[in-house]
This record gives sequence, structure tokens and C-alpha cells, in this order.
Amino acid sequence: MKTYRWRGPVQSLTITHEGKELELRLMPGREVELPAEHPMVQCWAGSGWLEEAQPPRRRKKEVNNA
Repeated sequence: MKTYRWRGPVQSLTITHEGKELELRLMPGREVELPAEHPMVQCWAGSGWLEEAQPPRRRKKEVNNA
């Protein structure tokens, strides 16, 4: 499973992955975990509706040498 950001229209659907049904509610700009190898996920990524979410940046601690 990978985390993606949805760029398509609002959708509600169910996909099957490893014998389990995954109910999805896709909203523009929201992140969702999806199986990267699923044909629908690959199609959405190819169409530009999905993009891989970037992991949050870690803030560097400021060192105060006063």
C-alpha cells in the first residue's frame, strides 16, 4: 500500500485487493492509501488523478549556542 493524493473528481467506489473489498471515498486534495499494483490505481496515476504523497518534512532543531 502506498499513500497518494487524489486529484480527480469526488468518487465513492469499491475495489478488491487480496480478496478484500476496499471502500473508497476519494475527495480532491485528500490523501488515501491504495495498493500500488492494482490496475485501477495504475490507471488513475497514469491519468494524473493520483500522485504519490510526499512524506512530511522533518524540521531541523535549531541549536542555540548562546
